[in-house]
Amino acid sequence: MTPQTGAMSPVHSRHNPREFMFRFSIGARAVALRVLAAAAAIQLLCGHGCVAPHTPQRDAHLTLAVTQPTGTYHPGDTVAWRITVTNPGPVSVNDFTIFPYLDYNLLKSTVTCTMEGDVTQAVSSQSCADIRTMGIGATVTVDVVALVRSAELTSVTNFVRVDVAGGPGYRVTNTVALANLPGAGYRVFTAAGRRLDASIDATASNITFEGVGARTLPYTGPDADATWHLDGGAGWRETSELLVGSADLGDGTQPFIAARSFITATNGLDSREFTMFEREILADGNTVTRVHAASMLGTSMKVCVNAEAFSLAKCPAASIHDYYLAASEGSFLAIDSVHNEYVQFRVARAGDTQVLLRAEAAGTGRIFAIGLPAVAGPVASTLVGGDTLGRWGTLGLAPASASLLETLQPYGGAPVTLAGSLTVATGAPAGLTESSLGNPAAVVWLAQEGPLAVVAGKPGTPVDGLIQLFSR
Repeated sequence: MTPQTGAMSPVHSRHNPREFMFRFSIGARAVALRVLAAAAAIQLLCGHGCVAPHTPQRDAHLTLAVTQPTGTYHPGDTVAWRITVTNPGPVSVNDFTIFPYLDYNLLKSTVTCTMEGDVTQAVSSQSCADIRTMGIGATVTVDVVALVRSAELTSVTNFVRVDVAGGPGYRVTNTVALANLPGAGYRVFTAAGRRLDASIDATASNITFEGVGARTLPYTGPDADATWHLDGGAGWRETSELLVGSADLGDGTQPFIAARSFITATNGLDSREFTMFEREILADGNTVTRVHAASMLGTSMKVCVNAEAFSLAKCPAASIHDYYLAASEGSFLAIDSVHNEYVQFRVARAGDTQVLLRAEAAGTGRIFAIGLPAVAGPVASTLVGGDTLGRWGTLGLAPASASLLETLQPYGGAPVTLAGSLTVATGAPAGLTESSLGNPAAVVWLAQEGPLAVVAGKPGTPVDGLIQLFSR
């Protein structure tokens, strides 16, 4: 690994939202305020004709170097580099901070340091974040080990800052090469409420999922309906920068959606109303589905939490929760301080369509959510996908005759054909339709936008907890 030495002139850096910062406490603020107060007092006593006395911190001189990792790293690999800060003199340096920043594609594993010579910490820690004093000739070495969690780019840049109270600042970068192979860098959201990474190795004909343990599955295809098949009867389809499929990733065969292109700033969000389908997996294994209306504009997000109102216009005022929306490390964080709620989600691109995606732990259970922009209604089409019952097949939509037809087949079982009529759900916008699947009591909601269609079972019916994901 080749060290790179930092420039010895002050720098001014701005936090990049794609970079993950190790948050360290900063003890320099009080010192800086005291220096400013002393300078102001001298100015009052002397007026503009006197020169302020010499400040040793202004003569502080540090050298900063960071090693450059060699080789190419895949998701799941660990990568290490070293930061070295040395005081060559001519004076001791007091109260400075060391800030390592990591790119979003990397996840901090460990940060440890060693101190040589006359060095003391403001607060004792393994990271050596705050240094109280550093004598001439002393050295602080910080070793960073990170996990490669995705490979959305061919390389990423990390940097380290050293800020001296009342003195100069330094910044040095290093670059990590990532194996952005064709098909690499997918973020996966499963209907079981899990979030993973996936990469496709076209040479070896397998797809690797990494998250709660890694599993690599061979695939074949594509077949006549453009489906790539996995061992176990599941598979996936590629559509508009998305993978929509079904696989057993530790929770039985469950549908998933994977994306590699995401909106990362609030000003890039679609201001239309979204229909949010939510599936909660409870601690006892039971599942429930809900539908919510939501909208986003700038840093504001509104969500109707009333299960009987499918649009914001028809949602009781008391049931509309207001969230502050902020971009956070490639995703969005929505905070409702009134109800003490927060939600984290990502917004994927599917051609011109934006798709809200959420998969995470919730209390003692898990939640999966997918949101599509509200539209006028479904269009005539045949889509392919899977559901939470472990089935894979087709969904035929015929709005002109207000009907739908599903032909689904569980792995190792016989095909099941389900037919129903399409009507606008009571109290819902035209884009949310309602049907029954072979049983008047088995009521489902359906929304379609762009290349995607989502079907969800209605709460309190025999299909409560059902989610089906289809793509064209």
